[in-house]
Amino acid sequence: MLEKLKNYFKSKALGFYFTMAVVVLSIVQLIVYIAAFTPVSWESYMHWTVIFFSVLAILSGIGLSVLKVTSPWAPAVATLMEFLSLLMFVRYGYMYFSQIFFGGISISLIFQMYYGYLVSLILYVCILGVGTASIFLKQTKRTESCKNGNEAVAPAGGEV
Repeated sequence: MLEKLKNYFKSKALGFYFTMAVVVLSIVQLIVYIAAFTPVSWESYMHWTVIFFSVLAILSGIGLSVLKVTSPWAPAVATLMEFLSLLMFVRYGYMYFSQIFFGGISISLIFQMYYGYLVSLILYVCILGVGTASIFLKQTKRTESCKNGNEAVAPAGGEV
């Protein structure tokens, strides 16, 4: 059992670990979102679709990464689901953004934002950056094996 687990992680490439970073950041973002927008004064800015797409990102990132056949799709699906979560986050928080940035955007206004919005936006940017990078990285290492041990390898010059 331990040997299978060891071989499983040996077969994973850098893209797999980036995808798992997307999953971990998505979990953190989901916890921050739920904690920040559960209080009564902020619950009108919370919506179930933001949570729904974040949960789909987490489940698809983990679920699709398990099998070698579906692992190439894991980063794309997880990143897409988090992007949809971001779109829903902005959709249901646009009134807050329009109020705080009515006179324009400045650094001081950004740091005066409610922590739920600020931390969530930072996490979304990190998730989308790491997710986009993981899309272009290999998820599993390619192993080439001969059908049997008797096959010869061609010389470097190409002559046989």
